[in-house]
Amino acid sequence: MLNIQDNRTIYNQVDSPAAVFDADTGTLYKIGESVDIFNYYEETQQLYRSKGFPDMADALIFVDLPKDQDLVDKVFQCSGFIKTWYSQNITP
Repeated sequence: MLNIQDNRTIYNQVDSPAAVFDADTGTLYKIGESVDIFNYYEETQQLYRSKGFPDMADALIFVDLPKDQDLVDKVFQCSGFIKTWYSQNITP
């Protein structure tokens, strides 16, 4: 079990961490349990498309994260970190 936490508070516990972020800005939209985050990703993409924002929908990225507490902490606590990590570890 991994924690979604800052230095003082545990906000959630997950078995399979995942995140959604904006590929252009590196803004983290949401982090949590993989199944829940994937549903959020799909719903948010559909919402953006239905409101006429296809570019915003296309910029969203869903990624399963390794089961690594230090990585989860950095993704949650450090603005823009996920974009750097993703580009170094996931994209070809």
